[in-house]
Amino acid sequence: MLALSWNIRGLGRPEKRSCVRKLVALHKPSILFLQETKLSCYDSKIYNSIGGAWLNRGLGVEADRAVGGLLTLWNDELFLAKACIKNSRCIVIAGELVKLAKEVAFCNVHTHNSENERVELWDFIVWAQPSFSMPWCMGGDFNTVLCDTERKGGASNSASMRNFRSFLLQAKVVDIPIHGCAFTWTNNRELASWARLDRFLISPWILSWFPKLMQKGLPKSVSDHNAITIGEPKKDWGPCPFRLYDNWMEDSNLTSCVREGWKKHKPKGSFGFILSSKIRISKEIIKRAVKDSNKEIEKKASTDGWSESMRKERVNVLSDLWKGIRKEEQSWRKKLRVKWLKEDDTIIFLKPRLDYLCNARRILRCFEIAAGLRINFHKSCLVKVGKSGATNTNWAKVFKCKEATFPITYLGLPLGARPSSKAFWNPILNRIQKRLAPWKRNFLNKGGRLVLIKAVLASIPSYYMSVFKVPIGVANDIEKIQRSFFWGDGVAKRKLHAVNWN
Repeated sequence: MLALSWNIRGLGRPEKRSCVRKLVALHKPSILFLQETKLSCYDSKIYNSIGGAWLNRGLGVEADRAVGGLLTLWNDELFLAKACIKNSRCIVIAGELVKLAKEVAFCNVHTHNSENERVELWDFIVWAQPSFSMPWCMGGDFNTVLCDTERKGGASNSASMRNFRSFLLQAKVVDIPIHGCAFTWTNNRELASWARLDRFLISPWILSWFPKLMQKGLPKSVSDHNAITIGEPKKDWGPCPFRLYDNWMEDSNLTSCVREGWKKHKPKGSFGFILSSKIRISKEIIKRAVKDSNKEIEKKASTDGWSESMRKERVNVLSDLWKGIRKEEQSWRKKLRVKWLKEDDTIIFLKPRLDYLCNARRILRCFEIAAGLRINFHKSCLVKVGKSGATNTNWAKVFKCKEATFPITYLGLPLGARPSSKAFWNPILNRIQKRLAPWKRNFLNKGGRLVLIKAVLASIPSYYMSVFKVPIGVANDIEKIQRSFFWGDGVAKRKLHAVNWN
């Protein structure tokens, strides 16, 4: 299964349709979700210009005065649609994955900027789920984030994040990590803002069908949104390299075969074309000759066609081979004894003077030369203790690094923030909520839940707690998440806790 989703920001321009078609030809998705098509009607011409012969079925929602619009295309040889339901903000298509013979419901989503209308769409999807009692795969532009780490720049909306997390619990879907990009949208302005607005949400049962399922963000092109895919990774080994060994050229039969091949094929054209054609012909002839020789050797070995002299020669060759391998291993052991200069993540404190910065850069350059390593200055950041201004910006340009202000993250810990504030501990609370997601308890008994709680408690907050003192309110929130996970509390109801949590 491979699904592709993209907020295309309008399909009226031919270059945008061409770009989508190239993505379809490259990735061959089973189903395609497009948001904000801004088209008032859909016909076979639109479908063919986007999906070609690969995506031969489609269903769309028309735009309202060139605003919005959804389009879902799929390959009926891979996904057989059986039922559908739609409104102005989502398209739900239920059917069967042909190769697996498993039923699944795909949902193409584009939520509104208004929080009230977003909540209405969440309620509609939760209401529609019982009509399709099967695993769900939702994808699209959700116009909100799950936590503050999925946004950079712009204002944070805690109510929207809380409602979105509540929807995930009610819909019983999970968000798996994304690879390729941390954010899927940017405003392309001077005061830049980034956010992960696009994602796929899936039912846990789909993970049991595809254990290696992963989301991937594709490079940005004609839209301010990145296209995203979900599917199992494919191994691309690339073209097989061709190697010509010296001992092959000592075989007179091989050179005569190449010479005969050149006589049969006489390409016409420029000198470069003739040369490339003869090289290609030579590669084909040599590959075929080596393959035939290997078959002949295997045939003789399997029928005991080796003579006594051939057996002795074989033993001598293998002996020389192992001697060479042992010598190479010994040389590597000697090289590993060299004591290299050590490098690590380092904070350097300097007085706010330009000459100090230049000297620090020269020292790092000397380290580059001595260690044979390359320092990526663009990954470093310059932080001014106190007020930041134009001077700090100019110095960052001289140093060719980023400019930052407190608080910053260093070695996984926030530096310069107030540990007594609850916002300081939000990353820990978000990680615990993800690890103790309610859908996991459906697959675990109480013993398994207790083991998971202990494992999460022992691993996640301990690094923070070794440096900072935990506020009482944060400790109570952590215990609340653990209690709810263990006893099975839901969004709408609270179950009886048989034992006091102490």
